[in-house]
Amino acid sequence: MSKRSAQVINISDSEDENRGSTQDESDEIIPPKQIKPSAVPEMVNGDDATNSAKESTLTSKNAPFDFLKERKKLEAERLERQAKHVKRDHSTQQQPQANTGGADKYPDGVVKQTVNYLTERNENSWSINKCFGQPNRLKLVIMSSYVRQDELMIPLFGDAKVICAQPSKLASTVNNRNWYMHNVDARGTYHAKFAIIFTTDGWMRVLVTTANFIEMDWKLNENTLFIQDFPPKGNTLDGSSSKQASAFETDWSWFLYKLKLNDTLSGVAAEMDDIPLPNVNAISQWDFSRSKARLVASINGEHKGVDNIKRVGHARLADLIRGAGCGVDANGDLIDARGDSAKHEWFVDLECQGSSLGAYKAHWGREFYNSASGRFNLIPGLQDDALALKSKKKEDSKKWPPIKILFPTKKMAQENLGGPDMGGNMFMDAKKWLNADFPRDVMHRNPSKRGNIFMHAKTICGILKRTHSVTKNKMAGKLKKAKDGKEKVTFTSDEDTDSSATESEVDTTERVTEKDVAGGWVYVGSHNFTPSAWGRFTKTGSLSITNWELGVFLPLYGDDKVCNALADEYLTYKRPVEKYGENDVPWMYTNYKMDQNYDVALLRATKNKID
Repeated sequence: MSKRSAQVINISDSEDENRGSTQDESDEIIPPKQIKPSAVPEMVNGDDATNSAKESTLTSKNAPFDFLKERKKLEAERLERQAKHVKRDHSTQQQPQANTGGADKYPDGVVKQTVNYLTERNENSWSINKCFGQPNRLKLVIMSSYVRQDELMIPLFGDAKVICAQPSKLASTVNNRNWYMHNVDARGTYHAKFAIIFTTDGWMRVLVTTANFIEMDWKLNENTLFIQDFPPKGNTLDGSSSKQASAFETDWSWFLYKLKLNDTLSGVAAEMDDIPLPNVNAISQWDFSRSKARLVASINGEHKGVDNIKRVGHARLADLIRGAGCGVDANGDLIDARGDSAKHEWFVDLECQGSSLGAYKAHWGREFYNSASGRFNLIPGLQDDALALKSKKKEDSKKWPPIKILFPTKKMAQENLGGPDMGGNMFMDAKKWLNADFPRDVMHRNPSKRGNIFMHAKTICGILKRTHSVTKNKMAGKLKKAKDGKEKVTFTSDEDTDSSATESEVDTTERVTEKDVAGGWVYVGSHNFTPSAWGRFTKTGSLSITNWELGVFLPLYGDDKVCNALADEYLTYKRPVEKYGENDVPWMYTNYKMDQNYDVALLRATKNKID
């Protein structure tokens, strides 16, 4: 068979494009002592670095990690350490329930953190090799990333066919006949990071991650990943099978259709007789009946009409939160009443972690918080709690909602185990920080639970809470009949939004929860907390989105203590979070390179002039 170059198919999103410019934005573990920061590039142009996109195509020639050449020497050391430090995995998350031909399966899904070479706390983390499995077991891989490194990715796939989706401006062809480029000609930033992995045993694995497919993200900065394995229908673990399409299955087929993946799949099918996925609708061949996660997508463009708006961006988040039963209206009432659902006492406590900050205004903060509370009142034609909005006193137009923004401080960056240069793909600048509209008083530190390392993870945590403490007396009559006749219960909290009620306030032996209503949720994916990623409503009522993004929505079931414990399993940072100190300033890589002595006094002096 004659060799051919990798096929390139250019896909344009011009039919609904947004013409505005982008805004904002092996399981080997090398011990920390082996890392030489000087061997790491000064800056990896990753997420939202659109201004320097032309220089950010990462290949082996312009991103040399010299220390990786020492693998043979380090392998012996790794095996020695492994023999001494084998630890039991104490995670409460779902462990593999099946071993098919030597490959572990995770049919109920799992959330993990990436291996990090700068810390020894890697007991429960995953390498990129573990995510994709053994190369000889791979049949077809669909991968998507903002940027990629071929020296990292090509060895993972063996003889499998590979479809690689990337933004056209960063995509480069691969001199490998098994690779097919799916170039996305997005007007904004194509930022989605995922993989769909088809194996020789017939199973399918989905990977949704916060990491680009580059070594910096999989070895030196902390990232989060969601993985779930799906068997072919009729071949489930217990022999049962569901013929009905699940919501998660529908989510995937819709997103892949919008990505126009059929165009590339047809090209692969012409050269692969037994292609597992000849078109996006064929994803229905796998059994998604055990899935609980939902996809959250952002697609570049102006989205109009109720149905279209509810499928993307922060409006999609609102729809999923409403569906999970943990929405709160503008009066502080639960949208779906449950048991002793006291009036006007509820709110959603939000923590937003990311690697890039936006040019925030209070108006957009309230818009996002509206959706994060499960409200549709801003969508034309779906103003379900508009009356509740009118009944409240007029809100302070400059008041920031209860959203905590997490981002590393300059001091944290200077104490990083790999040095400040490891923070080259964290994006914040003095212009944003000094803007009078920037909500400086809601900034919080985000120290990793694994030590002084940078987090590239993008997560949002929403916990349903009450605005006052709940006592035993209030819990006495907690079970009541709701409108649908089912027994419902409340979720409880106190005034401190960082912790649930103390044992003296609530007797935990009396606390009960319902399994079908969520008390919180976690988002994991490519979205940074920016208007470019999540979208903003226009004056005409459309939802304008700049970027392509993808993530998963994970509902949490229980009261706020249980939900916080579950969230801790998914999130990378220490909780409860702490606010910036008086002398803290955000990590600003560009400013640091110009003047390492930038500090709060200098910024405050400038701020006073602006304010």
